[in-house]
Amino acid sequence: MMDYLNSLNDDEYKIIEILNEDNKVTQRHIAEKAGISLGMTNIIIRRLINKGFIKIRNMNKKRILYHLTPKAIIEKTQRTYNYFERTVKDILSIREKIQNAILTKINGNYTEIIIAGRNEMSEIAKWAVQVIDRSKIKVSFRNQLEESDRSDILTVNCETRIVDNENYINVFKII
Repeated sequence: MMDYLNSLNDDEYKIIEILNEDNKVTQRHIAEKAGISLGMTNIIIRRLINKGFIKIRNMNKKRILYHLTPKAIIEKTQRTYNYFERTVKDILSIREKIQNAILTKINGNYTEIIIAGRNEMSEIAKWAVQVIDRSKIKVSFRNQLEESDRSDILTVNCETRIVDNENYINVFKII
């Protein structure tokens, strides 16, 4: 179970992010940017003060200066790290699925592998084919998918359009 006093919900985190960008904003501006009501913004800011994530200083009757505490900076850093770690794990998993699909198919039947597409998936596929012995199989890259009937070419299709052909690996279908 999450420790209420030491964790942030999504709205609290949005406000921390907004205050990190500009600590001289009004609560109305925070509410608009976070997409929540002004009243809820006020409640969340008070909660963040009570939890020790922000401190305030009155500039004058209408202006408040918000300061993120070290606790807030640690929370932001930990969330960023967790996001980065999940992303890397996802990319490695996708690469492994592409590699397995290629290695399962190539077993001596193909003379060339074409990586087709120009997006993030094609970059991961380029990384995945590094396990291929290039002395036996040529590896080439195309910015877009060009359908071929050649049975000696394995095409790794990194576009969202699915091609129904045994000589194609549709990346978006296997991930």
